[in-house]
Amino acid sequence: MKLKNKKKRENNKQSAGHSQDSNQVNIPMDRGPTHVHNRSNLYEFVPVKAVYTEEELLTIQEEKQSVYTHGEVKFERIPDSSIQIPTQLKAYTFERGNISRFPPPRPDNDGLLDYYVMDAAVLLPVVALDLVNGDSVFDMCATCEGKALAILQTLMIDDMLCMDKTNSQLSDLAMVLKSYIPRSFFDNNKVRMWTAKVLKWCATKEELFDKVLVDVPCTSDRYAAREAKHNIFRPGKIRERMELVEMQKQLLCAGIKKCRPGGTVVYSTSTLSPGQNDAVVHAALDQLCEKEKMDVAVQDMDSIVKSFEHVFNFYKGCRFGQLVVPTLTANFGPIYFSKIRRIS
Repeated sequence: MKLKNKKKRENNKQSAGHSQDSNQVNIPMDRGPTHVHNRSNLYEFVPVKAVYTEEELLTIQEEKQSVYTHGEVKFERIPDSSIQIPTQLKAYTFERGNISRFPPPRPDNDGLLDYYVMDAAVLLPVVALDLVNGDSVFDMCATCEGKALAILQTLMIDDMLCMDKTNSQLSDLAMVLKSYIPRSFFDNNKVRMWTAKVLKWCATKEELFDKVLVDVPCTSDRYAAREAKHNIFRPGKIRERMELVEMQKQLLCAGIKKCRPGGTVVYSTSTLSPGQNDAVVHAALDQLCEKEKMDVAVQDMDSIVKSFEHVFNFYKGCRFGQLVVPTLTANFGPIYFSKIRRIS
Protein backbone atom coordinates (compact mmCIF):
# COMPACT_ATOMS: atom_id res chain seq x y z
CA MET A 1 0.00 0.00 0.00
CA LYS A 2 2.80 2.40 0.89
CA LEU A 3 4.70 1.66 -2.32
CA LYS A 4 1.56 2.12 -4.36
CA ASN A 5 0.80 5.47 -2.74
CA LYS A 6 4.40 6.58 -3.26
CA LYS A 7 4.20 5.73 -6.95
CA LYS A 8 0.93 7.61 -7.18
CA ARG A 9 2.50 10.70 -5.59
CA GLU A 10 5.46 10.46 -7.98
CA ASN A 11 3.12 10.14 -10.95
CA ASN A 12 1.22 13.23 -9.70
CA LYS A 13 4.46 15.19 -9.43
CA GLN A 14 5.47 14.10 -12.92
CA SER A 15 2.09 15.15 -14.23
CA ALA A 16 2.34 18.47 -12.46
CA GLY A 17 5.87 19.00 -13.69
CA HIS A 18 4.81 18.13 -17.25
CA SER A 19 2.00 20.72 -17.18
CA GLN A 20 4.51 23.47 -16.54
CA ASP A 21 6.16 22.93 -19.93
CA SER A 22 6.22 26.16 -21.96
CA ASN A 23 4.38 24.45 -24.80
CA GLN A 24 1.42 23.45 -22.66
CA VAL A 25 -1.53 25.42 -21.32
CA ASN A 26 -2.76 24.75 -17.84
CA ILE A 27 -6.57 24.42 -18.04
CA PRO A 28 -8.39 24.56 -14.72
CA MET A 29 -10.89 21.80 -14.23
CA ASP A 30 -13.23 23.81 -11.99
CA ARG A 31 -14.54 27.03 -13.60
CA GLY A 32 -16.83 27.87 -10.76
CA PRO A 33 -19.67 30.32 -11.41
CA THR A 34 -18.55 31.03 -15.01
CA HIS A 35 -19.07 27.41 -16.02
CA VAL A 36 -22.51 27.35 -14.40
CA HIS A 37 -23.51 30.66 -16.06
CA ASN A 38 -22.75 29.35 -19.53
CA ARG A 39 -24.94 26.33 -19.00
CA SER A 40 -27.77 28.41 -17.49
CA ASN A 41 -28.57 29.91 -20.95
CA LEU A 42 -30.52 26.76 -21.65
CA TYR A 43 -32.90 27.65 -18.82
CA GLU A 44 -33.39 31.23 -20.01
CA PHE A 45 -34.99 30.15 -23.27
CA VAL A 46 -38.64 31.25 -23.65
CA PRO A 47 -40.74 29.21 -26.09
CA VAL A 48 -42.48 31.09 -28.96
CA LYS A 49 -46.25 31.38 -28.54
CA ALA A 50 -47.04 32.79 -32.01
CA VAL A 51 -45.30 33.35 -35.32
CA TYR A 52 -46.28 36.24 -37.61
CA THR A 53 -45.38 37.04 -41.17
CA GLU A 54 -44.21 40.56 -42.01
CA GLU A 55 -47.59 41.35 -43.58
CA GLU A 56 -49.43 40.15 -40.47
CA LEU A 57 -47.24 42.36 -38.25
CA LEU A 58 -47.98 45.37 -40.46
CA THR A 59 -51.70 44.59 -40.23
CA ILE A 60 -51.52 44.53 -36.43
CA GLN A 61 -49.64 47.85 -36.41
CA GLU A 62 -52.21 49.34 -38.78
CA GLU A 63 -55.07 48.28 -36.50
CA LYS A 64 -53.39 49.98 -33.54
CA GLN A 65 -52.71 53.09 -35.60
CA SER A 66 -56.35 53.42 -36.65
CA VAL A 67 -57.52 53.73 -33.02
CA TYR A 68 -57.38 57.11 -31.31
CA THR A 69 -57.05 57.21 -27.53
CA HIS A 70 -57.58 60.58 -25.90
CA GLY A 71 -54.33 61.80 -24.42
CA GLU A 72 -53.23 64.95 -22.67
CA VAL A 73 -52.19 67.85 -24.86
CA LYS A 74 -52.13 71.51 -23.87
CA PHE A 75 -54.04 73.65 -26.33
CA GLU A 76 -56.44 76.58 -26.34
CA ARG A 77 -60.03 76.16 -27.48
CA ILE A 78 -61.75 79.22 -28.95
CA PRO A 79 -65.53 79.50 -28.51
CA ASP A 80 -67.56 79.38 -31.68
CA SER A 81 -68.74 82.53 -33.43
CA SER A 82 -71.58 82.95 -35.89
CA ILE A 83 -70.71 81.91 -39.43
CA GLN A 84 -71.05 84.10 -42.48
CA ILE A 85 -71.83 82.06 -45.57
CA PRO A 86 -70.60 83.92 -48.68
CA THR A 87 -73.57 85.17 -50.66
CA GLN A 88 -72.07 83.96 -53.94
CA LEU A 89 -71.61 80.41 -52.64
CA LYS A 90 -74.78 78.57 -53.57
CA ALA A 91 -75.50 74.86 -53.33
CA TYR A 92 -78.58 72.77 -53.99
CA THR A 93 -79.51 69.34 -52.64
CA PHE A 94 -82.58 67.15 -52.76
CA GLU A 95 -84.57 66.75 -49.56
CA ARG A 96 -83.68 63.91 -47.20
CA GLY A 97 -84.59 60.50 -48.59
CA ASN A 98 -84.74 61.71 -52.20
CA ILE A 99 -82.12 59.81 -54.18
CA SER A 100 -82.77 61.50 -57.51
CA ARG A 101 -79.84 62.51 -59.70
CA PHE A 102 -79.13 65.96 -61.05
CA PRO A 103 -79.19 66.25 -64.85
CA PRO A 104 -75.86 66.94 -66.57
CA PRO A 105 -74.72 70.59 -66.37
CA ARG A 106 -75.16 72.77 -69.46
CA PRO A 107 -72.96 75.61 -70.77
CA ASP A 108 -74.17 79.22 -70.69
CA ASN A 109 -73.64 81.88 -73.34
CA ASP A 110 -69.97 82.25 -72.32
CA GLY A 111 -69.36 78.52 -72.51
CA LEU A 112 -69.20 78.07 -68.73
CA LEU A 113 -71.10 75.19 -67.15
CA ASP A 114 -73.98 76.18 -64.87
CA TYR A 115 -73.23 73.89 -61.89
CA TYR A 116 -70.79 71.31 -60.58
CA VAL A 117 -72.07 68.01 -59.15
CA MET A 118 -70.30 66.88 -55.99
CA ASP A 119 -70.81 65.65 -52.43
CA ALA A 120 -72.43 68.59 -50.65
CA ALA A 121 -70.43 67.91 -47.46
CA VAL A 122 -67.30 68.98 -49.37
CA LEU A 123 -68.49 72.60 -48.94
CA LEU A 124 -68.25 72.50 -45.13
CA PRO A 125 -64.44 72.86 -44.91
CA VAL A 126 -64.75 75.84 -47.29
CA VAL A 127 -67.37 77.45 -45.05
CA ALA A 128 -65.11 76.82 -42.03
CA LEU A 129 -62.32 78.87 -43.64
CA ASP A 130 -64.28 82.08 -42.84
CA LEU A 131 -63.29 83.73 -46.11
CA VAL A 132 -63.40 87.53 -46.28
CA ASN A 133 -62.76 89.95 -49.12
CA GLY A 134 -59.13 90.18 -50.14
CA ASP A 135 -58.04 86.86 -48.61
CA SER A 136 -55.05 84.92 -49.91
CA VAL A 137 -55.65 81.16 -49.85
CA PHE A 138 -53.25 78.21 -50.00
CA ASP A 139 -54.80 74.92 -51.14
CA MET A 140 -51.97 72.62 -50.10
CA CYS A 141 -53.18 69.36 -51.64
CA ALA A 142 -55.32 70.49 -54.55
CA THR A 143 -56.71 67.10 -55.54
CA CYS A 144 -60.35 67.93 -54.72
CA GLU A 145 -61.62 70.14 -57.54
CA GLY A 146 -64.87 70.84 -55.68
CA LYS A 147 -63.23 72.67 -52.76
CA ALA A 148 -61.04 74.85 -55.00
CA LEU A 149 -64.02 75.65 -57.20
CA ALA A 150 -66.16 76.58 -54.19
CA ILE A 151 -63.43 78.90 -52.85
CA LEU A 152 -63.25 80.71 -56.18
CA GLN A 153 -67.04 80.85 -56.44
CA THR A 154 -67.19 83.07 -53.34
CA LEU A 155 -65.48 85.87 -55.37
CA MET A 156 -63.73 86.93 -52.13
CA ILE A 157 -60.16 85.90 -52.68
CA ASP A 158 -57.40 88.10 -53.99
CA ASP A 159 -54.89 85.31 -54.55
CA MET A 160 -55.07 81.52 -54.50
CA LEU A 161 -52.23 79.02 -54.76
CA CYS A 162 -53.18 75.44 -55.64
CA MET A 163 -50.34 72.96 -55.23
CA ASP A 164 -49.87 69.27 -55.85
CA LYS A 165 -46.91 66.99 -56.46
CA THR A 166 -48.18 65.62 -59.80
CA ASN A 167 -48.92 67.38 -63.09
CA SER A 168 -51.86 65.09 -63.80
CA GLN A 169 -53.77 66.22 -60.71
CA LEU A 170 -53.25 69.89 -61.49
CA SER A 171 -54.21 69.31 -65.13
CA ASP A 172 -57.54 67.83 -64.00
CA LEU A 173 -58.03 70.76 -61.62
CA ALA A 174 -57.26 73.32 -64.34
CA MET A 175 -59.73 71.65 -66.70
CA VAL A 176 -62.52 71.82 -64.11
CA LEU A 177 -61.81 75.41 -63.06
CA LYS A 178 -61.69 76.69 -66.64
CA SER A 179 -65.07 75.04 -67.27
CA TYR A 180 -66.69 77.13 -64.52
CA ILE A 181 -64.53 80.18 -63.78
CA PRO A 182 -64.13 83.20 -66.12
CA ARG A 183 -60.75 83.39 -67.84
CA SER A 184 -60.10 86.80 -66.27
CA PHE A 185 -59.30 85.05 -62.97
CA PHE A 186 -56.42 83.28 -64.63
CA ASP A 187 -55.28 86.26 -66.72
CA ASN A 188 -55.00 88.41 -63.57
CA ASN A 189 -52.94 85.71 -61.81
CA LYS A 190 -55.54 85.34 -59.08
CA VAL A 191 -55.17 81.59 -59.40
CA ARG A 192 -51.74 79.97 -59.41
CA MET A 193 -51.29 76.24 -59.96
CA TRP A 194 -47.87 74.88 -59.13
CA THR A 195 -46.46 71.38 -59.25
CA ALA A 196 -44.13 70.90 -56.30
CA LYS A 197 -43.33 68.69 -53.34
CA VAL A 198 -45.46 70.50 -50.79
CA LEU A 199 -43.40 69.83 -47.66
CA LYS A 200 -40.17 70.86 -49.35
CA TRP A 201 -41.76 74.03 -50.75
CA CYS A 202 -43.19 74.99 -47.36
CA ALA A 203 -39.80 74.52 -45.72
CA THR A 204 -37.94 76.72 -48.20
CA LYS A 205 -40.39 79.53 -49.06
CA GLU A 206 -41.36 82.44 -46.81
CA GLU A 207 -44.75 83.26 -48.37
CA LEU A 208 -47.65 83.29 -45.88
CA PHE A 209 -51.41 83.13 -46.45
CA ASP A 210 -54.56 84.35 -44.70
CA LYS A 211 -56.30 80.99 -45.06
CA VAL A 212 -54.84 77.52 -45.57
CA LEU A 213 -56.79 74.43 -46.62
CA VAL A 214 -55.02 71.18 -45.71
CA ASP A 215 -57.13 68.60 -47.52
CA VAL A 216 -54.75 65.69 -46.99
CA PRO A 217 -54.49 62.40 -48.89
CA CYS A 218 -56.34 59.73 -46.90
CA THR A 219 -57.93 56.31 -47.33
CA SER A 220 -60.95 57.99 -49.05
CA ASP A 221 -63.52 55.57 -47.68
CA ARG A 222 -66.32 56.22 -50.17
CA TYR A 223 -63.99 55.94 -53.15
CA ALA A 224 -62.41 52.79 -51.73
CA ALA A 225 -65.84 51.20 -51.26
CA ARG A 226 -66.86 51.58 -54.89
CA GLU A 227 -63.68 51.72 -56.97
CA ALA A 228 -61.01 49.05 -57.50
CA LYS A 229 -58.54 51.18 -59.45
CA HIS A 230 -55.99 53.00 -57.26
CA ASN A 231 -57.77 51.65 -54.17
CA ILE A 232 -55.44 52.08 -51.20
CA PHE A 233 -56.89 48.95 -49.56
CA ARG A 234 -55.66 46.75 -52.39
CA PRO A 235 -53.17 43.98 -51.45
CA GLY A 236 -49.63 45.24 -51.36
CA LYS A 237 -50.53 48.79 -50.31
CA ILE A 238 -50.37 48.27 -46.55
CA ARG A 239 -47.07 50.16 -46.24
CA GLU A 240 -48.59 53.10 -48.09
CA ARG A 241 -51.51 53.13 -45.64
CA MET A 242 -49.11 52.93 -42.71
CA GLU A 243 -47.25 56.02 -43.92
CA LEU A 244 -50.41 58.11 -44.31
CA VAL A 245 -50.78 59.28 -40.71
CA GLU A 246 -47.24 60.63 -40.38
CA MET A 247 -47.52 62.39 -43.73
CA GLN A 248 -50.87 63.91 -42.69
CA LYS A 249 -49.33 65.27 -39.51
CA GLN A 250 -46.40 66.77 -41.38
CA LEU A 251 -48.73 68.43 -43.89
CA LEU A 252 -50.90 69.92 -41.14
CA CYS A 253 -47.88 71.27 -39.24
CA ALA A 254 -46.52 72.77 -42.45
CA GLY A 255 -49.90 74.30 -43.26
CA ILE A 256 -50.17 75.99 -39.87
CA LYS A 257 -46.69 77.44 -40.30
CA LYS A 258 -47.67 78.86 -43.72
CA CYS A 259 -50.65 80.67 -42.18
CA ARG A 260 -50.32 84.29 -41.09
CA PRO A 261 -50.85 85.02 -37.38
CA GLY A 262 -54.57 85.57 -36.92
CA GLY A 263 -55.40 83.39 -39.91
CA THR A 264 -57.34 80.14 -40.21
CA VAL A 265 -56.26 76.61 -41.13
CA VAL A 266 -58.81 73.93 -41.96
CA TYR A 267 -57.68 70.30 -41.88
CA SER A 268 -59.97 67.90 -43.73
CA THR A 269 -60.21 64.26 -44.80
CA SER A 270 -62.78 62.01 -46.43
CA THR A 271 -62.46 59.09 -44.02
CA LEU A 272 -64.16 57.83 -40.87
CA SER A 273 -60.83 56.75 -39.36
CA PRO A 274 -60.14 58.43 -35.97
CA GLY A 275 -56.45 57.73 -36.55
CA GLN A 276 -56.48 60.05 -39.58
CA ASN A 277 -58.82 62.63 -38.08
CA ASP A 278 -58.65 63.61 -34.40
CA ALA A 279 -55.40 61.71 -33.86
CA VAL A 280 -53.58 63.73 -36.54
CA VAL A 281 -54.80 67.06 -35.13
CA HIS A 282 -53.76 65.89 -31.66
CA ALA A 283 -50.28 64.94 -32.88
CA ALA A 284 -49.87 68.27 -34.71
CA LEU A 285 -50.93 70.26 -31.65
CA ASP A 286 -48.51 68.29 -29.51
CA GLN A 287 -45.72 68.98 -31.99
CA LEU A 288 -46.40 72.72 -32.37
CA CYS A 289 -47.69 73.71 -28.92
CA GLU A 290 -45.62 71.47 -26.66
CA LYS A 291 -42.35 71.05 -28.57
CA GLU A 292 -42.11 74.15 -30.77
CA LYS A 293 -44.04 76.49 -28.42
CA MET A 294 -46.21 77.90 -31.21
CA ASP A 295 -49.43 79.63 -30.18
CA VAL A 296 -52.32 77.91 -31.97
CA ALA A 297 -55.89 77.16 -30.95
CA VAL A 298 -58.77 74.93 -32.00
CA GLN A 299 -62.05 76.71 -32.74
CA ASP A 300 -65.41 75.18 -32.01
CA MET A 301 -67.84 74.89 -34.93
CA ASP A 302 -71.21 74.48 -33.23
CA SER A 303 -72.74 77.17 -35.44
CA ILE A 304 -71.88 75.16 -38.58
CA VAL A 305 -73.53 72.07 -37.08
CA LYS A 306 -76.67 74.04 -36.17
CA SER A 307 -76.85 75.63 -39.61
CA PHE A 308 -76.54 72.36 -41.53
CA GLU A 309 -77.84 69.60 -39.25
CA HIS A 310 -81.09 69.49 -41.25
CA VAL A 311 -79.01 68.38 -44.26
CA PHE A 312 -76.11 66.36 -42.83
CA ASN A 313 -75.65 63.82 -40.04
CA PHE A 314 -72.86 64.95 -37.68
CA TYR A 315 -71.09 62.49 -35.43
CA LYS A 316 -71.00 63.86 -31.87
CA GLY A 317 -67.85 62.15 -30.57
CA CYS A 318 -65.03 64.14 -32.23
CA ARG A 319 -62.67 66.08 -29.98
CA PHE A 320 -61.02 68.53 -32.38
CA GLY A 321 -63.46 68.83 -35.30
CA GLN A 322 -66.69 67.72 -36.92
CA LEU A 323 -67.45 64.57 -38.89
CA VAL A 324 -70.24 64.10 -41.44
CA VAL A 325 -71.36 60.47 -41.47
CA PRO A 326 -73.34 59.11 -44.45
CA THR A 327 -76.73 57.50 -43.87
CA LEU A 328 -79.42 56.11 -46.15
CA THR A 329 -81.54 59.28 -46.00
CA ALA A 330 -78.61 61.74 -46.06
CA ASN A 331 -75.91 60.07 -48.13
CA PHE A 332 -73.18 62.70 -47.72
CA GLY A 333 -69.62 62.20 -46.53
CA PRO A 334 -67.67 60.96 -44.82
CA ILE A 335 -66.04 64.38 -44.39
CA TYR A 336 -63.98 65.35 -41.35
CA PHE A 337 -62.82 68.93 -40.79
CA SER A 338 -61.05 70.75 -37.97
CA LYS A 339 -60.67 74.52 -37.68
CA ILE A 340 -57.39 75.82 -36.25
CA ARG A 341 -56.39 79.42 -35.55
CA ARG A 342 -52.79 80.56 -35.58
CA ILE A 343 -52.59 83.09 -32.76
CA SER A 344 -48.96 84.15 -33.21
